[in-house]
Amino acid sequence: MFMFKVKNKFKTKHYEKEFNGEINVDVYNPERGIYEQRHTKVSEYAPLDVPDLVRCREVKKEALVLRMFNLDALKETEIIPEDVKQKIDNDFATAREAGIKLIVRFCYTEDPKLPDASKKVVLAHINQLKPIIFKNHDVIFAVQAGFIGTWGEWYYTNEDFGNKGHINDIQSQNRKEVVQGLLDMIPHERFLLMRTPQYKMKYLGHNRTITNSDVQARSESFRIGFHNDAFLADETDMGTYTCDSDKTYFAFDSRYVPVLGETCKPGPQANGQRAINQLSYYHWNALNRQYHPDVIKGWKEDNTYPEIKSRLGYRYILIKAEVDHYPSLDKPVKLNLTILNDGFSISIYPKTFFVIIENKETSERFTIQPDKNPEIRLWYPDETVEVPITFSLASVNPPTGKYNVYLDISDYQFLHRPEYRVVFSNIGVEEPETRLNNLGISFTYK
Repeated sequence: MFMFKVKNKFKTKHYEKEFNGEINVDVYNPERGIYEQRHTKVSEYAPLDVPDLVRCREVKKEALVLRMFNLDALKETEIIPEDVKQKIDNDFATAREAGIKLIVRFCYTEDPKLPDASKKVVLAHINQLKPIIFKNHDVIFAVQAGFIGTWGEWYYTNEDFGNKGHINDIQSQNRKEVVQGLLDMIPHERFLLMRTPQYKMKYLGHNRTITNSDVQARSESFRIGFHNDAFLADETDMGTYTCDSDKTYFAFDSRYVPVLGETCKPGPQANGQRAINQLSYYHWNALNRQYHPDVIKGWKEDNTYPEIKSRLGYRYILIKAEVDHYPSLDKPVKLNLTILNDGFSISIYPKTFFVIIENKETSERFTIQPDKNPEIRLWYPDETVEVPITFSLASVNPPTGKYNVYLDISDYQFLHRPEYRVVFSNIGVEEPETRLNNLGISFTYK
């Protein structure tokens, strides 16, 4: 628990509040945290269900769901039937109605003894799925590479792709073609997640880590993140890392791209404190709570689970808020925030900020967009940032009076929708019904 001295004080020009840093470890925030999975097979399609997803969000405080589409009945045909495409499209609509986002993976088998699909079939399916993915990218957190191998994990597969890690030059080229197809299937503002750093490096043809130029250009290097489905299995995470340089590469790139996955093997190597250290080092955003259950159980028993689930992704703590005490219509109003991110990672996607002012006497609220939108993706872990915000009262011309100040941190594709708003983790800051941030400060407009 973080403690800071609490004080409210009037200055000549500003009204300021310093927060005590007491944290709500169960706070819900979008695009981060513990998640669970929902599998379906084309041969016996089980659609997503709104009440079920709402329970994930409201009761379990889960903002993400892994949706695994097993195209088992289509592994020998290049055509995805229209009714199947409609069912997949409907699942995204269900997620949107429920107020959550999906991690998406496609595969053809969940049994190493059963074959997956050929390159020709895979590429044909990727091309047909592209319109659905583009249409619904607003509710997609990331797409896992999938398609190749059992569970879509690229290991147990066929002669087109190289089985059990034995990959020749032709098979390597086939894998590259699939990655190229997937990057084309996904809008540029969304991420593709690959199983290991070696897969990413081999596709790119180099081992250079992400640069500022990559970020600005949203290059292929920047658009590829990771899913580690053998987290804490052993020192290499069951081959996720082939050498120490793999770990360094993964850790560096993970400052910018999504990282998620699951544990797979209980044991002393998967203890809670080691998990916290590794989650922090590799900047994890989200973790599957359904596997491995014994590992999760161990974290609950050693009392590290609350910290793990609370710090996955970002965790923003408001330290201080300050606003001009007597603003006017003819000058920008200055709002200054001091914010600590003590999560494992960042907000992967940008947010749109709004200042909400509330008349203390009438409770009437006015929504104002700042002159410049803050860049939330630069609020890095273990760093405290000063966030200056200026806004104009002239844009809403409110009646004279005293006003409380709130902050709306909205998903840029779901403006003002509460389920997708970001809230600070301080106890008492979130307004429950609206999920606005009550900054605890006010000003007088005369």
